[in-house]
Amino acid sequence: DTLYYAKSLINATDPDSVKPYIEVAQTSITNYIAENPDVDFHEIERLFGVSVNLVEASVYNPAGSQFMADISYVDMAGQLASAVASDKDLYKNLYTAEEGKVFGPVSLSDGTVIFVKVLASDPSVTLAYTMSELYEQYAPLLTSYDAREAILLSPKHENKFTEKFLEMILPGIPSSSESAGSASDEASSGAGADAAQDV
Repeated sequence: DTLYYAKSLINATDPDSVKPYIEVAQTSITNYIAENPDVDFHEIERLFGVSVNLVEASVYNPAGSQFMADISYVDMAGQLASAVASDKDLYKNLYTAEEGKVFGPVSLSDGTVIFVKVLASDPSVTLAYTMSELYEQYAPLLTSYDAREAILLSPKHENKFTEKFLEMILPGIPSSSESAGSASDEASSGAGADAAQDV
């Protein structure tokens, strides 16, 4: 753990100092994968001192919907999710590539370099059930949210909530826009009077 945090600190504060080591490791791993098409990533972990994270298949089409769970649901480390967020082609290829296909190297914004190997895997039954339950509960809310956002973000929308609210709760009290208009009129009148006096 101490070594891990030391590496993280160096990478965060002085990334240029570790670049040469990352580049050497990246080239070595790339060559090793090219020479060993059926590479076992745990062997790479042992040989090169890197970390291997297993990301299970994300759940597709829960509850008979068109919703597709994001990789972040199953990527505990978050590195693969970060990679596909900036590379849509990689995202697509992960779901269409044949078993055993290796992608990489992929450089992340934090200086990490990852390789991805596609494995055959069945979606998690537990996660599939959870996503189905959540979808049934949240689908109506998401529809309402999308409709509300479409209205609020429309260039034709004018937010007069406070003004109308005060008109209903405090009738007879001038709204902020009316008060501003009166103040402007008074200021103009005053300025005119002062000007007349100066003349």
